[in-house]
Amino acid sequence: MNSKNTLRPLYILLLATIVAITQPSSAIVPDKGPNASGDGQVTFIFGPQTGNTIDFSFRVKVNKNGKAHGWARFDNLSAQTHVAVTIDCVNVTTFSATISGTVQRSDDPAFPEGAHVAFSATDRHPVFGDRITPLIVISEFDCDIPVLGLHLLNFGDIRIEP
Repeated sequence: MNSKNTLRPLYILLLATIVAITQPSSAIVPDKGPNASGDGQVTFIFGPQTGNTIDFSFRVKVNKNGKAHGWARFDNLSAQTHVAVTIDCVNVTTFSATISGTVQRSDDPAFPEGAHVAFSATDRHPVFGDRITPLIVISEFDCDIPVLGLHLLNFGDIRIEP
């Protein structure tokens, strides 16, 4: 058997291997939509009253089909209450995100389990910087509702990627 005939199967195998490992896999295709996340602490001042200090954390992504999924938690350090939210809607612009979802767990009577809630956040906004609004109860799912009352973070970071 000559060497040309012996090497041909090896060349075909090598070519097939290269083609196979350079093809994208649908199992590792990342989400292709906007996302928003944040962690930190904020003190909400309500008029002349002492503020409520909240530790917050949230993550939300929009997948390639346009469906939002994520979670948020709000721990009221002043009242010692905790609220966990499953996020199902997000409206992302260049510097801001309005996010809504359903309360999954809560020991705060203002945010009962099953309530629809929303909040907004900004990231590196030219006027506002990184800010977040208080969590509010809304009557229906709608992440296009503007949530007012942006407050500067005590510390932390908000990241929004349109």
